Formats: sequence, structure tokens, C-alpha cells
Amino acid sequence: MCRATNLVAVLVAVERSPIASQWSIDYPFRWSSFRGTGQQHDRSWLGAFADTSSPLGVSERRNNGGSFMFDNEAAFREEIEAEPDNDGLRLRFADWLEQRGDTRAEAIRARCHDIKRIKEKLGRLSYRLRPPQIAAAIRAFESKHGVTLPEDYVDFLVRVGDGGAGPDGRLFPIQDYIDAGRPYFRVREFYEFYECMGPVPEVVPLREGSEPPTADEPDNCDPEDGFIELSNVRAHYSQCLVVTGKNRGKVWLVMLQEPGIMVTGRTFLDWYERWLDGELDRLAKHEASLQERLAEEPNSLPAGLQLAELYLRQARLPELDRLLERLDGQANAAASPEARIEVLALRARVHLARQEYPAAKELLRTGLAQFPDSVYLWQVQSHALLQEDKDPHAAEQALRKLIELQPDNAGARRSLQTLLSRQSASPNVLLQLKWD
Repeated sequence: MCRATNLVAVLVAVERSPIASQWSIDYPFRWSSFRGTGQQHDRSWLGAFADTSSPLGVSERRNNGGSFMFDNEAAFREEIEAEPDNDGLRLRFADWLEQRGDTRAEAIRARCHDIKRIKEKLGRLSYRLRPPQIAAAIRAFESKHGVTLPEDYVDFLVRVGDGGAGPDGRLFPIQDYIDAGRPYFRVREFYEFYECMGPVPEVVPLREGSEPPTADEPDNCDPEDGFIELSNVRAHYSQCLVVTGKNRGKVWLVMLQEPGIMVTGRTFLDWYERWLDGELDRLAKHEASLQERLAEEPNSLPAGLQLAELYLRQARLPELDRLLERLDGQANAAASPEARIEVLALRARVHLARQEYPAAKELLRTGLAQFPDSVYLWQVQSHALLQEDKDPHAAEQALRKLIELQPDNAGARRSLQTLLSRQSASPNVLLQLKWD
């Protein structure tokens, strides 16, 4: 048996800005019933020991305004590093390699197509990731530690994002490893951290269907294979990417309660896209069930609100506008303050999605005059003021009111701490606001 990850140590680690935004106002929406947020997960445990002073995390991209010559690989790589999301450069590099009989060409083309599909699916789900990693930082990290990260993983880091939405609730960032100054962990080290007993585990192959193992499928794990943790469900398992050894580039499922390793045989992009496909499938089924319920009960306000939340998360704003017209009437007919607050807040959030800040704030001002102690409305009001970023004093007052109404709102506390940090607040104030 293993002990759980020390969650307190993780939570008191230096926090980075929340995904895609420095603000962290969490709405308690019914969306969680679709996303399945009941799983417990931590940030990468390595992040608890990160040294954020590492110079590798602040490398800057070279700004090269000149032309380049397509006569050597180094020139191609230099330009690709300067423009990591330029498919044209990558495809021209693939053509250049193919003309010279280099078999890497097809893999480069395939990764371009894979990344394009992944971005499209992330957009359909409206999932957010941290900003992409800087290629120079990855290159310096590899050079310092003598390790070469799998190519498809690097493409994801520099073209899609460094952590964020992912399996088991969150994809851990490579920045954790850059800050900690070490490249990976070996099997024994990982199990020793989790205090798991027993010998180094054998690989348990994990396959789809009943197909026999392929000739190149490893039948055991090398204790010297190094891997990085991609995600975890605390005290149960971690999903890891092997970065050294004969299994390099493959995703492992590392069991924690009963030590053992399952080799999926998938590359990083295969693994991540498979998760996206599962999310899209669940999303489609969730929407279909809501539509079916509304066909049977047209006046079902809960189903209508859940569908509205789904539309908003996917930025399907015209459909949401039409649905809110119907929900307005239902909320007024219900004569329920909770229903009116839900619809009013959704309308304000639609304005925020369109960056119509004055309209959102006016709607919220009217709502808060009627419902001054509504946690939901103060959450949206805080988000509106932070997102607009014009009146930090009003944003601070809104956050303090939200914390007064909901003292355990960790997201509001983090956002207030970030806001006060920007205003050079005293350390004593920040310490008082720390959430642990």
C-alpha cells in the first residue's frame, strides 16, 4: 500500500497563474455532472519541490526577421523554433528531408495533422491549457540533462500548451521539471516517493481487445527507464511518459496501491487525443440527454440551464441567446429567486464572452441591487471586473465581498492574492489571504 501524495505540501508550493488566465474564480455549475470532476488529482508531485528561480524557465524566443537558407537542418530548426506553430515551415522541412531519403519526414507531417486535430477538438470542448512552452527552454533543459524528450510531446508543448486540461483532471506541465532541475524519475525513485513496498514491478501489457502482443512490445520494464508524470489520481495511479530507454515515447500507467506498470503502447499524442475523443463522446451524449429531456418536459428549467451552460462553454452564443429568451420567461413564471439569479448570471456571462463589459456590469449591478447576498452574482461580478482590468479597487472590493459570503472559495482567495501582488501589497496581507 502507498500513502497519498502530501496534498498540503503540494498546495503550499509556489502557485503559478491559473490556466489561460491569472484569475481563478470558480463557478459551482452543473457542468461538473458532465465533466466527472469527482476524481481526486494533484498537480505533479515534483511541482511541490520546484525552484522557480531556475533560469531555464525564462528563456526568450529569438526574433529573427531575416531570411533563412534551406540548405541545412540547423537553419530549418532555427526558424521552426522562432515560429513553432508555422505548419508551412515544418512541412517544407519534411519535404527537404524526404528529398534526402530521411525517414523522419513522414513523422513530421503526421504530427502536424495530429496537432491540428487536437486543437480543433480542444476548441469544440472549450478546454483551456497553459500557454505554450518556449522551445529554447526545452532545448536548454535537454542539453543540460542529456535527455531528448519525445518529439510529439515537444510539439504539443510548444504548439498547444504546457499543461492544463487533460486526463484525470489535469495535464501536468513540463515547467515543473524545468524548475526542479531534473529531467525524469526512474521506477524505483517514483515508488520510493510514494512509499510503495516490494520489488521493481513487472510490466503488465494493456491492450485493446484480444490481439496478441506485437513483436516489439516490451515484456518487462527496465528499472533504468526514466519517465515524467503526466497526470494522476491521488493514491491510485499515475499516467507517465517514458523519456529514456527502450520504452521511450510510450505512456505508462503506474499503479500505486498495488505496485505494477501497465504499458499502453500509445504515444503522447495518441494518448491525449484518445482522451479528447472520450470527452467529445460524453459531451454529445450529455447534450442529447438534455435535448431529450426538454422534448419531454419543455418547461424543465434545470435541464434548460444545463444546456445553456453547455452552449456557453462551447461558445455557441447564437443558440444560447435563443435558449435564454425561453429561460427568461420560465424563470419569471417560476417566481423563484434562484432561477432568476441563474438566468441573470448566464446573460452577464454571455456579455463577458463577447467582451461587452459595460453591458455585463450594468446587468450585474441591477441583479445585485435585488439580490445583494448572491454568491453566484458576486462571482460573475468579480470575474467581469478582473477580466476588464480597468478598476482594481472595485475588483478588490468584489473579491472581498465574495470571500465574506463564501470564506472557503479558494479561487477567489487566489485571485485576490494575485491582484494585491500586482498592487505591491504588504507580505502580511498576502499571508493572511493564503489558502492552505
